[in-house]
Amino acid sequence: MLFIDYIKAQNDYLAAWDTYAEVLKEKEALFDRTQPKGIDYQKDKVQGGGNTNAFDEYIFAKERAGIDERLEEAKKIADARWVLMDACSKSMRCSIDIEDKVFYLRHIQGMKLKDIAKALNYSESHIFRVASSVEKMIGNDRE
Repeated sequence: MLFIDYIKAQNDYLAAWDTYAEVLKEKEALFDRTQPKGIDYQKDKVQGGGNTNAFDEYIFAKERAGIDERLEEAKKIADARWVLMDACSKSMRCSIDIEDKVFYLRHIQGMKLKDIAKALNYSESHIFRVASSVEKMIGNDRE
């Protein structure tokens, strides 16, 4: 069944974007650490900006470069998984299995079961049975 491969590809794609989001949060945390501290007006003597430490700047630059590299890698992985998911979708559209066609039309195209029955020239009751079996397979696969 191609729709099971599609679901796996979709889960991998979403996992890749979760990784991308985690790395992006690391980059935001690094940005927050590199921002200058505000002026504390509660003190008797107000001290404005200070000297920057060259070693700290070097460390931040190295971390930023590493994070940017990981972001690019996560984006490439997500893009490759999108291509795989799209290929599964196209394969399902051309599949001869009724389950794949029902899954494609229902979950990817967003059609109602009544419209799917008309489009595939099957009775509504048969499409309902096929759709329920597809949902059971999806449920078993996700657990």
